[in-house]
Amino acid sequence: MNTAAAHGATLLARAYKRYRNMFLAITARAQHRFETLDWEGVRQDVLRRTALYGTEIDLCRAQLKDQLGAQIGSKTSWAAMEKAYEAKVTGAPMAMTFFNSVMRKSLNITAGRPVHPFVDPDTAAPVKLPAVRTYRGTRTDKIRALLKDFNFTIPFAALEDDILWIGFRLDQILSSCDADTEPVIEMLTAPFFRDWTAFLVGRIRVGETVLPLILAVVHKPKGLEVDALLWEDDSVSILFSFTRAAFFAKTVHPERIVAFLKTVLPKKPASELYSALGFSTHGKILLRCEMRRQFGEKSIQFHIAPGRQGMVMAVIHAPRYDMVFKLIRDHFEYPKNTSREAVQARYEYVLRHNRAGRLVDAWPFQQLWLERRLFSRSLLDQLEDLAGESITILPDQVVLHRAYIERRVTPLDLFVAQNDAMAIRHVVVDYGQAIKDLAHSNVFPGDMLLKNFGVTRLGRVVFYDYDELCRLTECRFLTEPDPGGAGPSDVYPEELRMTDGLPEPLRRLFHDAHSDLFMVPFWKNAQKRIMAGQWRPIAPYNERQRLRPGS
Repeated sequence: MNTAAAHGATLLARAYKRYRNMFLAITARAQHRFETLDWEGVRQDVLRRTALYGTEIDLCRAQLKDQLGAQIGSKTSWAAMEKAYEAKVTGAPMAMTFFNSVMRKSLNITAGRPVHPFVDPDTAAPVKLPAVRTYRGTRTDKIRALLKDFNFTIPFAALEDDILWIGFRLDQILSSCDADTEPVIEMLTAPFFRDWTAFLVGRIRVGETVLPLILAVVHKPKGLEVDALLWEDDSVSILFSFTRAAFFAKTVHPERIVAFLKTVLPKKPASELYSALGFSTHGKILLRCEMRRQFGEKSIQFHIAPGRQGMVMAVIHAPRYDMVFKLIRDHFEYPKNTSREAVQARYEYVLRHNRAGRLVDAWPFQQLWLERRLFSRSLLDQLEDLAGESITILPDQVVLHRAYIERRVTPLDLFVAQNDAMAIRHVVVDYGQAIKDLAHSNVFPGDMLLKNFGVTRLGRVVFYDYDELCRLTECRFLTEPDPGGAGPSDVYPEELRMTDGLPEPLRRLFHDAHSDLFMVPFWKNAQKRIMAGQWRPIAPYNERQRLRPGS
């Protein structure tokens, strides 16, 4: 190995260490933010940490260019640096993702196959689990020790009440388990912070049975309070879902935390769990591994996704695969008045925004190579016609130049057409709540048609069409046109098409539950709260899961 490669590997290792240290430093501030009610600081740290990876990659690349000169464009030099770098970081998965990101940018790899053979975590050797605190003994003693061990500087407002409520709920949970086997509680040592809540994450073991155990702690005027206990697979899956921002959880070994989470959420893809911890680039690498595994089946082919096609995006999916692929169209249908750059900017905004459980995470991929056998000739003809600038067709490959990959959900208009009355009534009411949750998180969807919203497998309504999305605070809500002329940001709530496509009984149901959405005061009040810094907490759980329902 030449001297330049050795120096380059050293610089890369130092850059990765700097990135990890800065990531951990921002993450470590979360507990202080929570304890001091510094919610604006929380929002700023979300932005800082989201931007950190790209900033450090660019800085490292510039330093390497200064050091290596022309050799930075040599694949031979990168092969030598990789071997030396891997020895310095002992093959840590996150470190190799960092290396790959710098290498791809330095070699200007924008039209080629993946250059690093990443190991699929589902086929890799088992990862060591993280340290946990184990609690045995009486129910009350276990709960009291558990809460005290997290060492919050703010006391619990009513610790004994919390202990009683948690104990009552645990008795309900464990009533069907073997009464002769002592339940053992195992908790991760650091809280998971997000928005206004600290989540204490662990599991309960009763013999061979393993159940999730998540305690949601909120900071109220009189002190801390355990607000909810989550243990069902679905409720914990929602907490770690693709519709929410990443947690702030102190960990030097995220792969161990992911391994622990997989013991209680075995069906949750590793890609989503890494992203939930703030490592979205590594999550994308693992999503690519998941795709390779899924698309290994010879019978799989892409199709145009079901539902009404959008005016801005062409959407395809593969049956039995839980993701959709969105390509920006070459031309937008009337009356859409936007640009490719504006659409990309809106998707970038969603990536950095608090998604409040209502915005689907859209993974941006550039130069995504897929086997041509996945595409029928008729589908390729359609894509060339709709989004020809976004694809290149090669003899054995199809390259998607820019694609957004999202978790597949059922379009709301299809759900209404295909399901029974009880399910539809629940979803129609949740649809209005989704619009309100978005408003309280400073998001105005723009286009309110049913086809732009979807229903998850757990029956939650989410928004996924971002081509007209904007900040709520950028809108001007009016009851009638301004005499001075209408502006592009003017909105008339009475004219919002939220119930178009719903049969009359469901329209009445929506209006009964959410009539305020058609009135200016709701929207202006939401704007005032946001501009005053009075963000409304949007909990990732429902009233039934609260320890004190209605409190």
